[in-house]
Amino acid sequence: MATQSASYVGRSMRRREDRKFLTGRGRYVDDIALAGMLYLAIHLRSPHAHARITGIDLSAARAAAGVRLALAGADLCGKIGNIKPNWVIPGTVLPDRPVVAVDRVRFVGECVALVVGETREAASDALELIDVAYEALPVVINEEAAIAEGATQLHENVPHNITTYFKTGGGDYAAAVRQADHVLRLRLVNNRLIPTCLETRAILAEPGVDGRVTMYLPSQVPHMHRRWIAETVDIPEHLLRVVAPDIGGGFGAKMHLYPEELLCAWLARELKSPVKWCLAGRQLCLLPHAPFMLVSDVACLEGIGLRPHLQDQIDDVLERQVVGVRPMPAAPAQVVAHLLLGNADKRVVDGIDAQPGEFAVGLDRRFGLQHRGLP
Repeated sequence: MATQSASYVGRSMRRREDRKFLTGRGRYVDDIALAGMLYLAIHLRSPHAHARITGIDLSAARAAAGVRLALAGADLCGKIGNIKPNWVIPGTVLPDRPVVAVDRVRFVGECVALVVGETREAASDALELIDVAYEALPVVINEEAAIAEGATQLHENVPHNITTYFKTGGGDYAAAVRQADHVLRLRLVNNRLIPTCLETRAILAEPGVDGRVTMYLPSQVPHMHRRWIAETVDIPEHLLRVVAPDIGGGFGAKMHLYPEELLCAWLARELKSPVKWCLAGRQLCLLPHAPFMLVSDVACLEGIGLRPHLQDQIDDVLERQVVGVRPMPAAPAQVVAHLLLGNADKRVVDGIDAQPGEFAVGLDRRFGLQHRGLP
């Protein structure tokens, strides 16, 4: 047994899963067809980053051939819960975010209305018959502007556009500054990101007997999706089954809760028919999450007795950040904090993980760290 295991060390291994994909035998959600399947189209999305919805006329869409249902946000109030972040830091004030905008849109691409049709074409064509009127409102375009004095407030229940203030402490930053031989200051900009997959997101929800629902979903976290959907659509978790077929790439975009999962589950139960939704390729760069744009000033102190291997790790992290490579899903200062088992001061602006303003990272002789943000 030991000899057999050792034979794999240093040997190039042939991947076992490639053949079916290379020969066109992969099975993705859009390959699944069920009897009586309906199609959800929700590509009528806000062209504004911030605007008041002053009117929606669904009458022409509802009268179109092949249309089973046309709804706006007001039609879904009280029927589907608000979308919540996957992981919530204690003390966070959660913004109210309905699955379909009700009276105001707060980002470009937010869903405003939907249509369910007997064919994909009927549903998409009916969207063009929906008339929406907007009143444009002031916008904020980055995290620093969002928390500035007098900035436009996006959610009434989130003062100053800050949902969370999280702080831990340790070490003596002031003393470290006094003792340092050198202080290196860098302004690091980490661009927004958009995960791009070969296969776009797609969902198929199939109602069953006794209120059961089976969902076919290219999920990176199917068990978590099951809980999130069950809680938000009010389906007992034991009555909800989530099947994850071939995914076609995820890169983090397929491990979050989106309106489409909730809408398909609710509509399948409401209409008592399977409901499918597929993201159009042209919208791939609009809907997946672009979590944050990071701008931070980092000061690293040298000459204070750092262990060589830790200094090498810090240098490597800073070098990667400067050239634009994102080594791990964390901010530069947080990366250093993790490396040194230190601490961090972090803000989350309107549900978006961000580090606004100026930051300083200091290392003391005990490898403590302080990450200081705007007050």
